[in-house]
Amino acid sequence: MRLLSLVVPTTRDRRPCVGIALTLIAGVSLGACGGDDASGTGPAVLTTITVSPTTLTFTGLAEDATLVARGLDQNGSPMSSVTFTWNSSDAAVASVTSAGVVTSEADGATSITASSGGVTSTPVAATVQTWVSLSAGENHSCALTPADEAYCWGENGVGSLGTGGPGGESSTPLLVSGGHAWQSIVLGMPYTCALTLGGAAYCWGRNEVGQLGDATTLNKNVPTQVSGGLTFQSIVPGTFHTCGLTAGGVAYCWGLNSSGQLGDASFTDRSSPVLAAGGMTFQTLALGSNSTCGLD
Repeated sequence: MRLLSLVVPTTRDRRPCVGIALTLIAGVSLGACGGDDASGTGPAVLTTITVSPTTLTFTGLAEDATLVARGLDQNGSPMSSVTFTWNSSDAAVASVTSAGVVTSEADGATSITASSGGVTSTPVAATVQTWVSLSAGENHSCALTPADEAYCWGENGVGSLGTGGPGGESSTPLLVSGGHAWQSIVLGMPYTCALTLGGAAYCWGRNEVGQLGDATTLNKNVPTQVSGGLTFQSIVPGTFHTCGLTAGGVAYCWGLNSSGQLGDASFTDRSSPVLAAGGMTFQTLALGSNSTCGLD
């Protein structure tokens, strides 16, 4: 049995730690000074606010997501009973309630913060990006916004996302580079083609047999215009070949031609658009792995 000396502060002495001694039966010796926190460095003071998740992406309007804020003291320890005030830098894009519930309101970007006692969290980036069309490939997907922008996500090893960046993959939508205004976007395996509002065709991604139609067989990680100066009303991808219909219904195809799927009366691969033989016009085209069909 050992004696424990516990010092209790008195009200008559102004020194930090002075008092009377109490004798307790214990195995340790304790000292106490009024007003200190558990670490002995003074009262707990709110110094940091963390918020999770750190980013929000909405793909529709009137969608909700809940943010969770946590207050930390000067020792990095969580503090209870902290009241937070929430703020959105642009409530027209995404609003936030007093409980941290964020609601998407309109396309755009905003920042959400939590604050308390003069301390403010790192802003949470909230993006509202709604889609007017969506296209899915084998390992990547793309979509168009109301502002005619294209976003892609998924596998990017051969540049099929069109961002101009390195390969890899992305689990979040990334803006396709080039600043073009798109009317449609379609996906091959694994490459991407799209038509501008003016009908110009651009493709990017895998290109070993000329399926991008840019007169090369080099992969591209940015939108690259299909050669020939043609404009199209629609563009259709296959596995390794691509076709487009002009406004007059004339069909052009390019890429792999091992089975004659380009319809140019040859079995030669083409890296630029070639006119389908026969002088026919079509309303629509449909492409398989090694075939092409059209409705006149």
